[in-house]
Amino acid sequence: MAGKRKVVTFTVERVIKDDTLPGGPRERTIFYKAPFDRCDREKDYGEAWKIFDKRNNNVTKS
Repeated sequence: MAGKRKVVTFTVERVIKDDTLPGGPRERTIFYKAPFDRCDREKDYGEAWKIFDKRNNNVTKS
């Protein structure tokens, strides 16, 4: 089973001071639940630009 990974689950929490609402700052806890995804942004942009180019070619041929 090459390439198969064990999925690890856990929670990370972060306490912040939120001053975005009227009434002054308040403390908020943000929870992040694993598994986290490691994105490959260069690959994602490459795929997006292929789609944009394809759409643009369809528009200019019409």
